[in-house]
Amino acid sequence: MRIWNELMICEHYKRAGRLVGRQIRYLIKSEHGWLGGISFSSAALQLEDRDNWIVWDKENRLKNLQYIVNMSRFLIRNNVNCQNLASHVLGLVVKQMPLDYEARYGLRPLLLESFVDTSLFKGTCYNVDFESAKTLFLFFLKGFQFFIESPFIFSCIYW
Repeated sequence: MRIWNELMICEHYKRAGRLVGRQIRYLIKSEHGWLGGISFSSAALQLEDRDNWIVWDKENRLKNLQYIVNMSRFLIRNNVNCQNLASHVLGLVVKQMPLDYEARYGLRPLLLESFVDTSLFKGTCYNVDFESAKTLFLFFLKGFQFFIESPFIFSCIYW
């Protein structure tokens, strides 16, 4: 965990920060060293667009929120130049994380949520064929302008 924290503190735009609730962290390594890291944590308690998309009331949200996991950090180091590495890592972790999460916490996630700050990133790593995921949804958070002017994209991957 020390290496993951150091990578995030030094190189992620949000720094290491405190992850909320259940957590899983992965390091990305090759023969060239540490390439980055990725982490998952408990989902946001309330998210209007997600909650409307799922169509659940407060009672069902409280009961089933435990099956949603948030990708809280994703870092490919700036000095790493490997085409499609982020998409490749995301594809691998989408397959592995539900198994690890279930082994650690005794429940299998059904939905992965993520946020992309489009003022800093294009979110192109999400354009990948997820073999173990049913589909990928990208939509903009309520309260922000639509399309290019929106600073955040919210994405959902479900198994």
